[in-house]
Amino acid sequence: MIFLAQDSITTRHGVFLESLFYNGLSQSVALTVGEICGAKDVLCRIHSSCLSAHALGSISCDCSAQMDHAQARLIKARRGIIIWLEQEGRGNGHLAKMLAEPNKRLGLSQSAAYEAVGFRADARDYSDAVSILTHFKVASIVLLTSNPLKRRFLEESGVVVSRTIETPEATKKRERGHEPD
Repeated sequence: MIFLAQDSITTRHGVFLESLFYNGLSQSVALTVGEICGAKDVLCRIHSSCLSAHALGSISCDCSAQMDHAQARLIKARRGIIIWLEQEGRGNGHLAKMLAEPNKRLGLSQSAAYEAVGFRADARDYSDAVSILTHFKVASIVLLTSNPLKRRFLEESGVVVSRTIETPEATKKRERGHEPD
């Protein structure tokens, strides 16, 4: 993972330091608040890109709400990191997301909808997130997620996850019988 550039960015939630990384195939972005180098229990959201929600304004998923929630939490805490990974469609790409959407509308879970159209239930990889956390020398994180696979991948890669905090959107999903992010 190569560090490329860094600058401040102001969102509706506040000012972040934006750091850009490149792995030879795709770019990843880290939004940070406060001092995270060497810090313990850094609030952390690892977020996959979602063209439908972030660029096109779709409300069929909760990706934008999760990003808003994460930014607000970091600003309130005055310290943390959001890692944006280019992993559209749970790592399967935008085509998979488009093809799976009719199955989701019929009531299939997101994972089952991907599998129904010939893709993996979840093809995401969090290696770039591990590299970014290593770059910042983060000692341990408090992970904003409801996805146990994300936590397991990070821990198996040597990242110390002190605890997880479920996102409000995931709680709502679970109450409706859907799977976590």
